[in-house]
This record gives sequence, C-alpha cells and structure tokens, in this order.
Amino acid sequence: MSCIRDITILLHLGGVLVPWHIEKKEGKHCVVKTSSDEIKYCYPNRHEALKYLRALYANTQDEKETKKEKE
Repeated sequence: MSCIRDITILLHLGGVLVPWHIEKKEGKHCVVKTSSDEIKYCYPNRHEALKYLRALYANTQDEKETKKEKE
C-alpha cells in the first residue's frame, strides 16, 4: 500500500473523518485519536501500528452492529 493511499484510507473512510490515524513520532509509528491528538499506542514499525488500528476499527464496527441489533 502506498503512503498516499494509507493516508486517504485512514483519514477519510467513506468521506467521513475517522476516529484514529497513524503518525510517525520520534521514530515510532503511533496510533492517534483524531479528535484529541491523544496517542493510544506507539510501535517500532508501521505494520504493527496498522494491526492495532485495524483492531480498533473492528471493535468500533462490532459496537455499531450491536447497537443496531438492540434498536
């Protein structure tokens, strides 16, 4: 995946600003909460950061589906 494509996917998913993104800080790849710039966790490589980011999004999607089922 190219860097430009990574940024596009992470920052704009369906035209909506997403809750987390990856930033490189002090040589590490950090998962950052977009709304507050809070660093969730940093990894030594981008691959590990992307795995964590995917897990966050998967968890968010599961929560959305659970809420829909309850309605």
